[in-house]
Amino acid sequence: MISSYKSSPFFEFYFENIEKIISKNHEFLLDLNICLIQMVSGILKLEKTTSHSSHFEPVENMDYDFRYRISPKRIFPYQSKEYMQVFNSSNGFVTGLSIVDLIFNKGPESGKFI
Repeated sequence: MISSYKSSPFFEFYFENIEKIISKNHEFLLDLNICLIQMVSGILKLEKTTSHSSHFEPVENMDYDFRYRISPKRIFPYQSKEYMQVFNSSNGFVTGLSIVDLIFNKGPESGKFI
C-alpha cells in the first residue's frame, strides 16, 4: 500500500488510521470488515446504519437483495467516473480499484464524487 499510494495527495491524512485497523489482531474477518466499513463510512460521510443478522433469510425478489448482486461470476454494472490517480500518466485511469484508491486520491471529496 505504501509503495503504491505514498505519493497520493491524501495518503498522509488517512494511512495511519487504515494501518491501525489492518494491523490490529482481529479474531474474525468480519471484525476487520466492520472496522473498515465504519472508517470508510465516516470519511465518505455516509449516514447509513449497519446491523447484524443471526441467520440468513432469503427473499423472494432477489433483484433488490444486494447479497445476490455481487458475485465473482457476474459482471458488476457499475461504471466508475474517472479521477486523477497516482500512476495516471503511465497507466491511464484504472477501474475496479478499492475505495482506498479513491480516498487517497480525492480525500474529503470522495463522498461527493461517488
